[in-house]
Amino acid sequence: MHTAFALQAVKTKLKNRGAKVFWLLISKGYKTFLLMTNNVPVHYPSINPDNQRNADLKEVVDTYCKALYPYAYDEKNQLLDFGDNYHALKSHVATISPSMRAENRNIQLFERLNPTWQRGTELPCVAEISLDCIVFFFKKLMFGRRKVRAEKFGKSLA
Repeated sequence: MHTAFALQAVKTKLKNRGAKVFWLLISKGYKTFLLMTNNVPVHYPSINPDNQRNADLKEVVDTYCKALYPYAYDEKNQLLDFGDNYHALKSHVATISPSMRAENRNIQLFERLNPTWQRGTELPCVAEISLDCIVFFFKKLMFGRRKVRAEKFGKSLA
């Protein structure tokens, strides 16, 4: 999935070289949120909210949520609430343990920004798919493969 996404991101960015390309994501659970925070260096929301690039991305979130989900967007809290009949994650699928919360700042951020996630509210997110982002993603992908290969053959490639 990571490779397919990265290839699609590269293809889309190359087709639109002069334009900004965004990954729009709505996340009802921390696992989806971590896909963005762990794989794209500049995203919103982020642990570093003071960064100007993140402030610009906040405007992108507001714009796409107002356009796509005007009936569900809570602009004050920056959450999408599709109502009580909207499906929520099953409790055993995405439980956040105290140790996970303590060890991962992005899980802490997700919970703080979306305190009603267990009810099914969604956290709107965005990342700019820039050339720097693509380079970062492929370096991370290749490092991961090297690590797996080293473990398989019992030797260090570092």
